[in-house]
Amino acid sequence: MYRFLTGEEPSDFDFEAKAQFNAGADGRPDIKISFKGSESNDIYVEVKVSRDCPITRPQASTEGPGYSRLGRVVFLIPPGWRHIEKIQHHSHRSWTEFARRLSLDRRLMEDVIFHEYSRLLSSQFPSIQIHESEIQMFENADRKGSIALALKLHRIVDELAEARFRVGAAKLGVKAESTNSEYGFEIRVFDRPVVWVGIWSDEELFLGAAFREKWHPGKSFDGFRAAQSAEGWSVLDLNDLVGPNRDVVHEATVRIQQVLEDMLAG
Repeated sequence: MYRFLTGEEPSDFDFEAKAQFNAGADGRPDIKISFKGSESNDIYVEVKVSRDCPITRPQASTEGPGYSRLGRVVFLIPPGWRHIEKIQHHSHRSWTEFARRLSLDRRLMEDVIFHEYSRLLSSQFPSIQIHESEIQMFENADRKGSIALALKLHRIVDELAEARFRVGAAKLGVKAESTNSEYGFEIRVFDRPVVWVGIWSDEELFLGAAFREKWHPGKSFDGFRAAQSAEGWSVLDLNDLVGPNRDVVHEATVRIQQVLEDMLAG
């Protein structure tokens, strides 16, 4: 983990990791990794787990109180994080690169800092659980292919979230909405949810759209079926768009635009 965060070889000093380190007026980094007898090697890690995670004033500060006074700070961020331009004075690493490193170098799994970091993440974000059946299925599959597909699907969803959907004069916004079995976002009009778009494992959707009945009372839309895993939801299967030689983002944008026009008609 030290090598991943800094690009340098780890020192031989004993280390200690603390979660939610309170640096007073300079802020509260998610993790401080300190090395006994060598404060110059200390690392402060700020973790952003979604594209919409906000940035605080101490994190963005370039002078005066803030992270810039702490020393070495590394941000761990997801693809498409909205505030990356505000932390150019700090180092940053992506979750995507972290996943790629894990797939290429299994030794990282044995790194003591990795295990300490994993323990801290587990205590901070206990809702993210990996089941044995998921591990077994992954072990039996083509690892590189599975990881590559997962990363591409996440990138597709992130790019769709950046699309400029518009229906008439309606101002459409986006809100990230994900769980352990879903990764996606809601498209909203005047802060009212219209449709959800993303990946939904329980519905076997590499890519799909969905809506709750209460969002459109008494209405049904072409192509949608009742969800099998969630009562009161209807889903649209867009798996046919995920294939070789397809411009998935463009084709999905067109389909979702058509869905929005149907849902907001009249």
